[in-house]
Amino acid sequence: MWQQLRGLVAGRCAEIKAEPGLKNALSFNSSGTETFLVTRNDSQKTFTGTFNPKNHCVEFSSSKCSPSQFKLEIQGMDGTSDVLFVDEKRQPLGDTESFVNDHLESLLEMD
Repeated sequence: MWQQLRGLVAGRCAEIKAEPGLKNALSFNSSGTETFLVTRNDSQKTFTGTFNPKNHCVEFSSSKCSPSQFKLEIQGMDGTSDVLFVDEKRQPLGDTESFVNDHLESLLEMD
């Protein structure tokens, strides 16, 4: 699930960079297999995700969203092989693609 999330973030960054006027707006960097960093190049605003395999969670930090730091746990669904992200209140994340879009678009908003 972490690999899918990281791939989704990387792919969405590439799509944004392909849009007219946004060629150099965001940079995606992934050092190793357990972290990604998205940076808005003109303001250095960031969105970071770090996977903790021991706790099966992803810790995020964002310089544009509130709360600025939060955690999502990867949890199996009872009776199935499916997994999903849940927040610290054990509520399901919902649509992962919308989550990624919302955070990347927040980086693109004007200050």
